[in-house]
Amino acid sequence: MFAFGALRSLAENKRAAGVFLIVVSAVGYGLQPIFGKLAYAEGISPATVTFGRFLLAAALFELHYAFLPRGARVGGRELLTTVGIGLVFAAAAFCYFISLQYLSPVVFSFLYYSYPAMTLVVGALFFGEKITAHHAAGAALTIAGMPFLLGGGEVAAGAAGVAWILACSLCMAFFFRLQIFLPRGRCELYHAKIMTRTMAVVFFLWWLGEGAPDVRAGGALWWVFWIGVVSTYAAFTASVVGISYLGANYAALLSGQEPLWTVVFAFVALGVFPAPLQVFGATVVLAAVFYINAFCASPAAAPLSQKTGGCGK
Repeated sequence: MFAFGALRSLAENKRAAGVFLIVVSAVGYGLQPIFGKLAYAEGISPATVTFGRFLLAAALFELHYAFLPRGARVGGRELLTTVGIGLVFAAAAFCYFISLQYLSPVVFSFLYYSYPAMTLVVGALFFGEKITAHHAAGAALTIAGMPFLLGGGEVAAGAAGVAWILACSLCMAFFFRLQIFLPRGRCELYHAKIMTRTMAVVFFLWWLGEGAPDVRAGGALWWVFWIGVVSTYAAFTASVVGISYLGANYAALLSGQEPLWTVVFAFVALGVFPAPLQVFGATVVLAAVFYINAFCASPAAAPLSQKTGGCGK
């Protein structure tokens, strides 16, 4: 009865539902490095993980989008732009899962969260955005926390992993900045459908180039299934709907909890917990994430469907 009452309350209160969905999204994304580590422990290759992730996600987005009202006719330019941005995300995903082989999931997650600061820098260098005191403070906080995160022998053991995850964060910065080239009025799920379809093709070619590994991996492929369903499709969809209820800025602030869930699940599933200095570094980086989301977000970054009803709301 209590659970039914709670669900009914969420359905009637969009703000509460939005908070709930952003938390669900953060949990889904926070679980991704854990699922990845568990897949690697079973001998699954990064090529299989990425191909399986985007194949499943593309199928689910296709199915979901089939039940939504159709928007305006899609032009060739929009399609090519969406595919191009999908290729940038593919580069980020490639770096992400290569890096995960080298680093502990906790350090990995907080280093990945350098992308909000990188997004500010990319905006200033390539998109003509003015650097403010808030921008500088957020970037400085991120940089200040990194040396502590990389303590405890993490650099010596995983220098390649650090390089790969910072490359991933840089790709994510460009991915977010390039969203301005997507036309207004289109549902985000349409763009997600096209991008995941693009990435499924890209990673299928990588998987084939690696000799189609893990085709007989059996039960170990369940971890890939959870990455595709929980940490990609479900997390993204919950995020889109949650943002439509809360607005982009408040939702971004709440989503900063994502690496905390990685810490919790890393301890529960893997018995991994950061050293004291790494906890301090993680705290500084997390403070930078919340600071950037609170003081540097632009109202123009609100989701397209929130402005136009493009998802059929």
